[in-house]
Amino acid sequence: MVISTRSHQHNLLSVIQPFNRKSSKWKKVVNEFLKSVLSEKQSWRIVYLGCLNLFCTIFLFSYCRISNSMALTAFTYLTVFDFLSLLTCFLSIWISLQNPSSNFTFGFARVEVLAVFASTMLAIFGALFVIKESMERILIPPEVNTDHMMMVTCVGLVVHLVVTYGTRNKPFNQVLKASTSNWLQDALMDLGHSICGVFPPLGNFLIAKVNPFALVALVGAIAVVVTTVFIDYKNYYLADTLAAIAIALLTWATMLPLAIYSGHVLLQTCPRAVMNQVDKCMREALTLDGVLEFRNEHFWTLSFGKLVGSLHVRVRRDADEQLVLAHVTNKLAGHVADLTVQVFKEDWSRTGSAMTYTMRTNSPSVKPHDHAPRAAVTS
Repeated sequence: MVISTRSHQHNLLSVIQPFNRKSSKWKKVVNEFLKSVLSEKQSWRIVYLGCLNLFCTIFLFSYCRISNSMALTAFTYLTVFDFLSLLTCFLSIWISLQNPSSNFTFGFARVEVLAVFASTMLAIFGALFVIKESMERILIPPEVNTDHMMMVTCVGLVVHLVVTYGTRNKPFNQVLKASTSNWLQDALMDLGHSICGVFPPLGNFLIAKVNPFALVALVGAIAVVVTTVFIDYKNYYLADTLAAIAIALLTWATMLPLAIYSGHVLLQTCPRAVMNQVDKCMREALTLDGVLEFRNEHFWTLSFGKLVGSLHVRVRRDADEQLVLAHVTNKLAGHVADLTVQVFKEDWSRTGSAMTYTMRTNSPSVKPHDHAPRAAVTS
């Protein structure tokens, strides 16, 4: 019995030991991650803004519980999105420091896209939660304490604007530039065109594409202030519920185009305008003497603003492979960041020579001599 007990204890220890090793391994990975990212100056700014935003979010949620204001709760969810956007920016810095490997040949660029998609979807789900809670308050609106609500809203708005304009959030800036504008931005642009003749400076400001995150926060803060006025002077508590629904709908309208665009990137689709340009370049490349046809063309969006692809080129037996490679890659280099071209001679089904060429641009891991064509002859 003693021997069996000791063997049982030994087996138990052998089972527990791997968990300690895994935890130490993860601890090492996290330490390396923080060490590499915090070596950049911009990372510390993100850390400081993240701490400020976190304290502001806790303060706002605490006051929301005291005041029982659903409109202020909907406004506070914007600060939660600010924290997620800062995490995305922090992750983007780490991705920029990584090089492609054998396991991740295109790097970690798609992680950046996934972070943007997750942040926008969480903001949309938060807006749905606000709408659901507001619907329960429509019939019997509860009392709302408006003491210091204007001051708290102004503090939240200032912190939101500082976080929005205080960092160069590359992933979200690229998404905002590429995605379609929401209806609130379109309404402001129409208003700007209308008042350009009356007051040109204000009209030109409204015509410019305003940051949608700052715009929805500004409109949300105005809605909370108007709600406070209605409650203080009219005891109209339903205004708080209606303002919460309005802020949630504005959040939905702001985040939905960004989520759709990042979702299309995750699905490896290509914008129609970009594909039209690629098709035009391929038709121009077909005019080269010796090029017969293109086959197996495959182009997809790797990350924001980065298109990759591959294609097979069939050429005549007397064609110059180097000239064909240079011509095709030069035509597509302006639109395709990572391109693989394989040149075949004679018919596809017959045995012939094949040459593969891989071109990568805007990649720090690729050296100049890596752009030289690499040929492989098959027999």
